[in-house]
Amino acid sequence: MQEVDYLIIGAGPAGLVLWKLLEGRSVAIVDRSPAGYKIGESFVPEFFSHPLLGELVGSLQGLPSASPKDGTTFIGGGSVASFPLPAWSADHPASIHLARAELERLMIDRWGVPVVEARVSSVDVESRVVATDTGTYRVRRQILDCSGPAMVVARAVDDVHELWPVYARWAYFDIDALDDGEFWRALERDGTPLSRYDTRDGRLIGGRATEGWAPSRSTILNRVRDGVWIWQIPLYDRRLLSLGVVSRHGPVSEEELAATARDHVAPCYRLKRRPPGREPYDKEHVRNRFAQRATVAATDAYILVGDAFAFADPVYSVGGALAVNKAIEVAALLLDGDGWNDEKCARYCETYDALYARAIQAFDYWYSGEVIQTDAEASEVQSNFLEGTAFQVDVVRHYGGVLNDVAATARLEVNATSEVAALLPALPTATPGAPTWKVRDAARSADGLRLTLESAGRPPCLVHVGVDEHAPCYRAVGRLRLSYLSAEEQFAPGELSALFDALEPRLRARHPTWARLATPQVAVPTRC
Repeated sequence: MQEVDYLIIGAGPAGLVLWKLLEGRSVAIVDRSPAGYKIGESFVPEFFSHPLLGELVGSLQGLPSASPKDGTTFIGGGSVASFPLPAWSADHPASIHLARAELERLMIDRWGVPVVEARVSSVDVESRVVATDTGTYRVRRQILDCSGPAMVVARAVDDVHELWPVYARWAYFDIDALDDGEFWRALERDGTPLSRYDTRDGRLIGGRATEGWAPSRSTILNRVRDGVWIWQIPLYDRRLLSLGVVSRHGPVSEEELAATARDHVAPCYRLKRRPPGREPYDKEHVRNRFAQRATVAATDAYILVGDAFAFADPVYSVGGALAVNKAIEVAALLLDGDGWNDEKCARYCETYDALYARAIQAFDYWYSGEVIQTDAEASEVQSNFLEGTAFQVDVVRHYGGVLNDVAATARLEVNATSEVAALLPALPTATPGAPTWKVRDAARSADGLRLTLESAGRPPCLVHVGVDEHAPCYRAVGRLRLSYLSAEEQFAPGELSALFDALEPRLRARHPTWARLATPQVAVPTRC
């Protein structure tokens, strides 16, 4: 029996990043099929936000399966909404479509990760003993589960619960012909409205829709009908298309996949079905009832990371980014001070629960087909979003919210509560005589300063203060860029505006101090 401080189950991106950050410690990593075929081929910039992953971008660009990702396109509700993401450049992280096997093989080889090829056969959490088909491990500290939808540890402790019945079937098609112009022509013929949105602040981007965006370099998500949608992800520089159907109504048949691919493929593609074969790209794949989560994200004995805690849905291409950023967060917690403790565990569970609650709400919207219907709500759409259907507007709200949540994960935080509390005395509310807002906690991180403000009888308000002059924001105060991260509907009309009105003069009065606090921190955990 081998004894280690930490055992990582799963050598996907999260497990590999976690091993790299714990390198030099007593740690082992096991995976039944390292660098094997996996679905999940679309990566948003938040995946590469940490320098450890950002430095791989140049190499990833040269992999055979790599295709640039201009953004995400939602089709549904009689409209099209596109969401640009940063392009490849020296100054921005990558957005990329990429085969998972190639990504993981590069990470293993580049970092020299000693992955043990083994299948976990049992997990005894109480004694912290993990048995595999090649050996047994006694874990002195924590079992770190990065096993993805397999949810190895959660299943071992009988803590896996279905979020909703959901079924998927997918296959790969050769792209026989490619014509982005046909995408635009089809929209014009059908009179389909199209809008481009900034994912961060949910506003329309100026200029023509065709400028700087190729549909065939986008993840395309098409809602066919309520509870049924398809994804289209180009690979191998747009020579191969990953196309899948997901349904809440029951298993997807071969005939339904074929018909959906024929009738709903994006107009920019002409596809040719690959002949059946033994390789992953030559097969149809099925996964049923996969939307599941555990109740508890961590205990003293184990920590669940990414899909090993909850696999809600593949809609927004953020699962990989969320998983690796949570892995970075876990490494930082383990390497900080005396390591894992009850306080860190409770906070990890609390924040993870809140993060998934918001994500699940967004996924549920996409499936349900619910859009705003009333005249009053339609008027609000017109006044706040200038144009666009209710479907587009709600997709903006949900998609942008999920991306912002993922971007906020795994920042190595420096506590700044006492300093911020001294700068911010009680702030008035919009209602005379109501309890004032006070600073509950504050943290400096890789994307600025995050404040949690609380007032009796109200939900906490999360405020982000940054110094990036190009970042979308709710309000600018000199160099400072202010945004709120809480759901607007939780507050009374005018309440958030009044809070920011009270914040603004205090930030102006001590602007250099606030700018220092909001300057991003380097999010690289150090090894002792």
